[in-house]
Amino acid sequence: MNVNVKFVTDDKCCAYSKYGIKIIDNEKFIKPVKGARKEKIDLVKYIDNEMLDILNIGKKVYFKEKINDREILDYAEIKALAVGNPHIIEKTQLEADISKLKIVKQSYWNEIYDIQDKIATYYPAEIKRLQNRIVGLEKDIKQAEEQTKLNDDGFSPMKINDIVYYKKADAGERLIAECQTMTNTDSRYLGTYRGFDIVLSFDGIFNKFTLQLKNELSYNVELGDDKFGNIMRIDNTIQNLSKVLEKEKNELENTNKQFEDAKIESQKEFSKENELKELESKLREVNKLLKIDEKGENVIEDFEDEEQEEKSQDYDKEPIR
Repeated sequence: MNVNVKFVTDDKCCAYSKYGIKIIDNEKFIKPVKGARKEKIDLVKYIDNEMLDILNIGKKVYFKEKINDREILDYAEIKALAVGNPHIIEKTQLEADISKLKIVKQSYWNEIYDIQDKIATYYPAEIKRLQNRIVGLEKDIKQAEEQTKLNDDGFSPMKINDIVYYKKADAGERLIAECQTMTNTDSRYLGTYRGFDIVLSFDGIFNKFTLQLKNELSYNVELGDDKFGNIMRIDNTIQNLSKVLEKEKNELENTNKQFEDAKIESQKEFSKENELKELESKLREVNKLLKIDEKGENVIEDFEDEEQEEKSQDYDKEPIR
């Protein structure tokens, strides 16, 4: 079987040969130009100029514009192509398939390494963090339940600067007054409310005041200009702790499941390992058929005999005088 091979270089922007033929990108046909006949080609391979000079097959060379992902043939492969050996097509396809699989394999192992890192560091640390938050939330919820003493106003007393405020309006007004006396961004301890220490701070960048509720954990409440609205925000934050606790428990459960799934995933082998080994085995067999060993050495006598015959014919010619 003869293989119609076109050797292509990329040293010129012009995409035409001496005979007016143009290579079409990503297709196995060449387009007729200026009346040239359309011709099917079996394989297009890229070679560098140095190898082109060695082969001395300039009349079969076509120039192609914008060559991406160029594959440079070694001397052994070019000689195999030049004699029309059909096994070189199989060899080229096998090498391409093996290369793709090796890229996929490397990507797979990169994912495995990332999973192993998470197993060793991320998951244990995240599980510990969630466990600590759950314990802290449970203690804070219990503290709030025990220290909340509602009066007829539906308000639990708030202590600010050693003064106890029993009415919601009075406590709200005092909080706003404390904000107005803030002259810097340093946090200031104000007092206690429903079992939590309350600490006031000012964010100069965003120009806002924040009240921290602190016990086992800390919870931030942004303050505004409304005295009743501020008390409502504080109470809602404490009331929502049970919802936060439930969310953290769900997060812990999901993280534990991800941890166990990661352990299983990290033990899996590359799913296409057998396919890769089979392709590599086929490539070794094709290399034997081509008499090209893994070092790229070539002992194709047919091409060399042809070269020798051409040289002998040149020697027999009478020199030009």
